[in-house]
Amino acid sequence: MYRQMGDHGDDLSRLVATAQGGDATSRDHLLRLVRSAVLRYALARGLPDDDAQDLAQDTCLGVLRALPGWQDLGRSVWAFVFAIARNKLTDRARAHAARKDVPMGEDAAAAEALMDPRPGPAELVEDDEGTARVRALLLALPATQREVLLLRVIVGLSAAETAAALQLTVGSVRVLQHRAVSALRPQLTPTPKSTA
Repeated sequence: MYRQMGDHGDDLSRLVATAQGGDATSRDHLLRLVRSAVLRYALARGLPDDDAQDLAQDTCLGVLRALPGWQDLGRSVWAFVFAIARNKLTDRARAHAARKDVPMGEDAAAAEALMDPRPGPAELVEDDEGTARVRALLLALPATQREVLLLRVIVGLSAAETAAALQLTVGSVRVLQHRAVSALRPQLTPTPKSTA
C-alpha cells in the first residue's frame, strides 16, 4: 500500500522550499507527486482518463505558477494543491456547461442526428463492473462526504490536510468520513450464503 500523503508533510514542505529556490530536481519531483495524487483523485471522481490527465496537468501548471509566491502560513501543501485541483475542476465544469447549448424544436432533431452513436471514454470506463459499482456508491453519497472520502481514502490526505483543502474543521472531516463509511458499509458487506 502506498504511504499516506499526509506522511509526506514535512518532506513536502522542504521540497517546495527547495523548488522555490530554483532546484529543478525538487520542482520536478514535486510535480510528479502532485500529478500522481491529482490523477488518483480525478479518476476516483469518475472523470474519464483523458479528462483526469488534463485536470492533473492543469493542476500542475497551477502549482507551478503559484510556487514562487507560496508561503507556508500553517496550511499544508496538499490543502493548497487540492484547492487548486478543485478550482480547476469547477472551472472545467463551468466551461463544459457553457459550451453545452440545448437546441430547441427542429434544431434538436438535427443535433440528435449528428451525435456520434459510438460510446465515449466515460462509457468505456463504465464497462468495468467494479469501477462502475464503486462510482455509483460514491455518487450516492452527499457531495461533502464524497469529497472527504476521496481525499482521505483515495488520495491519502490526513484529516487536517483534508480539512484545510475543503475549508472544514478536522472534527467535521472525521464526522463526515464516519458517516460516509457507515452509509457504504451495508452495501459493501457481503451477505451470508445460505447452506441449504
